[in-house]
Amino acid sequence: MNNSRQFGGSPYSNNNSEIMCRICHEGESKEELFSFCKCSGTVAMAHRSCLEKWLSTANSSACEICKFNFQTSRRPRPILDWFRNTDSSQDTNNLIGDLVCFIVLSPLTIVSCYLCVVGASHYMVKRGVSWEASGLIVLSVILATVYCVWLGATIRHHVRTMKKWQESHQSVELISVRNTIINLEENNNDSPNSTRADLQPN
Repeated sequence: MNNSRQFGGSPYSNNNSEIMCRICHEGESKEELFSFCKCSGTVAMAHRSCLEKWLSTANSSACEICKFNFQTSRRPRPILDWFRNTDSSQDTNNLIGDLVCFIVLSPLTIVSCYLCVVGASHYMVKRGVSWEASGLIVLSVILATVYCVWLGATIRHHVRTMKKWQESHQSVELISVRNTIINLEENNNDSPNSTRADLQPN
C-alpha cells in the first residue's frame, strides 16, 4: 500500500518499513506520517505533532531545508508553561526573588510610613510645625515613592519578560493538515469505504 500523504510538495512514497519521521526518526507506530513540504527522499516524511513542536521551538513557519512556508495557526502558550520551561529558569528565579522582596518590603514600608506620620503628628501637636515633623513627613513620602517606583518597574519588567517568552514560544497548528483531516473524517462518516489514502490531494 502506498503510504504517501503529501501537502504542498512533490509526492513521496516508500515502503512502510523504511519511511520514518525526519524529526523523531520513528515510523507510523505512534502517528501517521505526512509529506508536508517540497522535501523528498529520507527527509520528506514527518509526524504532524513533531513538525508542529519543531516549528514552535524554532519560532518559524518555514521548512529549514526547502524553505516551504507552512500554513499555520499560532496562539500564545499559558503562563504556567513559562514557569515549567527550563529555558526561562533564570527569569523564574528572578521573579521568585522579587516576590520575596515584595513580601518583606511591603510591610516594612507600610510600618515605616505609618511611624513617620505618627511621629510627625506627635511633634506637630507638641511644637507645631517643626523641622522634625517636616523631616518625618518628607521621609515617609520618599519611602513610599521609592517603594512604588521599584514595584512598578519590577512588575513592568516581569510582564515584558513573560510576553516576550509567549511571543517566541507559541503553540503552532498546521491549518492545511487540520482542515484535511476534518474533511476526511466527515467523508468517512458519509462513506465508510473511505481510506487513509484520501489524505493525498489530487
